[in-house]
Amino acid sequence: MTRDEAREHARAQLGKYLASKGIDTRKNFACILHKHEDKKHNMAYHRDRRSVKCFHCGFYGDIFDVIGAEYGLTGAAMFAKTYEVLGISVDEQTPRKTPRLQVENVAPQQQPVIKIPQPKTNGSPQTFTLYYSNVRGNLQNVLYPYAQEITDKEALSKAVTFDHVSVTYKDNHRKNDNFISSNAIMMDVDNDSDKGDVPPSEWVDENHLRRAFPGVPLYVVYSRNHMKEKDGKAARPKFHVYFPCEEITKAEDYINLKQALINYYPWFDDAAKDAGRVFSGVENPQIKYSRGDKNLLAFMREDAERLKYLRGAAGHEETMKQLDIAIADSAGRQAIPTGFCDLDTALDDGLYPGLYIIGAISSLGKTTFTLQIADYIAAHGTDVLFFSLEMSRFELMSKSISRITLLNSFDSTNNAKTTRGILAGARYSFYSQTERDLINKSKLEYAENAQSLYIHEGVGNIGINEISAIIEKHIVITGNTPVVFIDYLQIIAPHEPRATDKQNTDHAVFELKRLSRDKKIPVVAISSFNRENYLQPVNFSSFKESGAIEFSSDVLLGLQLSGTDDLKQGEGTKAENIKKVKTWKEANPRKVQVKVLKNRNGKTDISPEYNFYPMFNYFEEITDNPFIQ
Repeated sequence: MTRDEAREHARAQLGKYLASKGIDTRKNFACILHKHEDKKHNMAYHRDRRSVKCFHCGFYGDIFDVIGAEYGLTGAAMFAKTYEVLGISVDEQTPRKTPRLQVENVAPQQQPVIKIPQPKTNGSPQTFTLYYSNVRGNLQNVLYPYAQEITDKEALSKAVTFDHVSVTYKDNHRKNDNFISSNAIMMDVDNDSDKGDVPPSEWVDENHLRRAFPGVPLYVVYSRNHMKEKDGKAARPKFHVYFPCEEITKAEDYINLKQALINYYPWFDDAAKDAGRVFSGVENPQIKYSRGDKNLLAFMREDAERLKYLRGAAGHEETMKQLDIAIADSAGRQAIPTGFCDLDTALDDGLYPGLYIIGAISSLGKTTFTLQIADYIAAHGTDVLFFSLEMSRFELMSKSISRITLLNSFDSTNNAKTTRGILAGARYSFYSQTERDLINKSKLEYAENAQSLYIHEGVGNIGINEISAIIEKHIVITGNTPVVFIDYLQIIAPHEPRATDKQNTDHAVFELKRLSRDKKIPVVAISSFNRENYLQPVNFSSFKESGAIEFSSDVLLGLQLSGTDDLKQGEGTKAENIKKVKTWKEANPRKVQVKVLKNRNGKTDISPEYNFYPMFNYFEEITDNPFIQ
């Protein structure tokens, strides 16, 4: 079988495929691709289009789309899987002649998004006007001089007893070019197809229609051939549909709205969409009315927005073009090294745009570790914004200068200074000249390295909005996108004072993630730990208010004392563990591990180890990496 033959044969098998899953296609059924919360039967099968449509999620596709979605496949793999499932053999030597997608069966993201007029009111018009003749069944007639305002079934019955139209025409002469206005849309459902007879299992009725247009007022009038044999075909439901709508004064808008309705509800006859359409009168018409207050234009604009949204599907042509642009744009942006080789290895060479969260128990150096990374990044020419919500700007600066005094003291720490030793001016008179020279040298070195470091301090008065505004201001003034550090997460000013700590933390995490994505920047936030995790190995639950932290962060790092993984857990071990942790914390230097708990795009099997010198705010990497001297 050729590719084209196989394609058409496969498309014709959708009904049987659904039946094989125990689905009765004579009525709506639950969406086969998604479990919707309302648990209603939102999906319907349309034989004419050989497709299914879900009125909840908007999925619309043929057998290839269905099987592709079920198995998570696209392109050639989707075709191959469909042929495999259906047992279809394809001649691979046959050249491909035509694309699979036809105009009448186009996937939602590929359908043209039709412009729908903006509704003028929120509610729906309840009345409309039809124009009728004095004849019935004469579709060649072009004069419709009698106007009837439709306010109820009785008024509608008077008009639809004769041949009628829903458009005001110039001189009452039915002709596309004579279109003046209309405040009603007439559609036709005949459960028929020019491609062959439609079996009873695929017929639709007014109840099917109502479910597809919830809240939209409409009238249904059974046509003169309703439940009658015609042209050798079995009797079946046939009816006309009348939608009240706001006045439309352009024939193009009128036709577009009809086309949009057909795209949305493909059981409408697509031959009845021109501006000159006439419906035959029905003697003693049967009329059904469905109440509603939803504006038809608003309803269809929502569907247009749905189609526009679906154009954003990952495989859509426009999305793929945007991917190419993003790839080209990223060529100029490299990973930003942290200054720790093994950590950079774990993070695939350093920091990328995304949300990084670092946690540890108190006094284990999480601020010091993060500040050392920030200093390194700034010293290498990348702008850094450091939001300190607990410590002052000068405390942080002194911590960094303290570290530099240690590094400049060579093999002796006798002259290196602590943070307090830098800040306490009263001590300077007791320092030797060598000590003062060391401090001055270290301050000069810090000044040179911190040209790209901006420290913003605050206590309880810096929230997400303030952080976002400062980042935006920095970008506008400098033209540079910064790496952002926040110390620390749990004391960001709450967005809602009455919310719980967890709710405020979750909100902060979500917004920081949004910032990292929208600004395309790395955001590094420090997090505190739960007290009950102080004697346990670092894990996801260690993080205070951990829900959003675990799920929204791109990278999650936890600092712990080396040896914590070997602590015995269980009854009777607490006293021994406290003693061990106390011994480890009193060591100089302390041995500290960084555990990579989560790394969305990299490794998690690396736990770099460091010597931590708390007096002098310095982390020294312990590594077997040959690139570290």
